[in-house]
Amino acid sequence: MLTLLSWIATIGSIIGNIGVIKKKLWGMQIWTFGTAIWIVYAILTHNTAQLIMFCFYECLNIFLVQLDIYSDLRYLIRCNLQFLLLLLNLLIWMVSLETK
Repeated sequence: MLTLLSWIATIGSIIGNIGVIKKKLWGMQIWTFGTAIWIVYAILTHNTAQLIMFCFYECLNIFLVQLDIYSDLRYLIRCNLQFLLLLLNLLIWMVSLETK
């Protein structure tokens, strides 16, 4: 079940990020949904570091949806933040694999 849940979250996150890159509101909505699945996954696997990171993601998503997503400066800032958070996510995931 956890493997299926992680695949659903991964696919949702990737599709959502593609939508965000294309400046589509549905991209942000799918990305937010994918992050919610990652929060559930982190709770089920007792991974506190990922839980904190994904909660931060979700707060960022909710805040960014309220901004004008078509403003170039805000959009550039959001894309950079998302990229940095994605790198942080990959780093935490790799470290969690090492510790299992």
